[in-house]
Amino acid sequence: MEAAEIVQKLNEISLKKLELIREILLYTRSERDALTSDRLDDMQTLLDEKQLRMDAVDKLDEQFALLTDRLKSSLSLSSLEELPKHHLPGVKELKEVVSQIHQLLGEIKELEDENIALVKAEMQDTRDKIKQAENFKRVRGAYKPVNNNTPSYFFDTKK
Repeated sequence: MEAAEIVQKLNEISLKKLELIREILLYTRSERDALTSDRLDDMQTLLDEKQLRMDAVDKLDEQFALLTDRLKSSLSLSSLEELPKHHLPGVKELKEVVSQIHQLLGEIKELEDENIALVKAEMQDTRDKIKQAENFKRVRGAYKPVNNNTPSYFFDTKK
């Protein structure tokens, strides 16, 4: 493959990745909505769908890395930052798409951090409720001990 064809293929892969990352962003926002409205049953479905998109992104990243290595070796580049010097068609578009991808990844990271904080708060709230229930059980046991002595229902009539 020529360098121009590789750049075109990298553009195609990057555009597919951009679409998938936009979908991941939507799922991340939906996760936040599910967490804030206590629809925890929907979380597993959202996480599964998001994981499918992430797996597809991983495959695209592998293809991108292979093509990048080919491009670097064919043009004797040490990094893609040197690519604009060769004045290949599609380099500017590739750079724009990659910058959009990085921007969306930053948004996803921020939302994920907020979602993690919400989940941790929910877990702490649940722990507190469990501790409170255990304390109530102990207090109740102190005021009304459990009677382990079972009454005898059989009478000894031979005496």
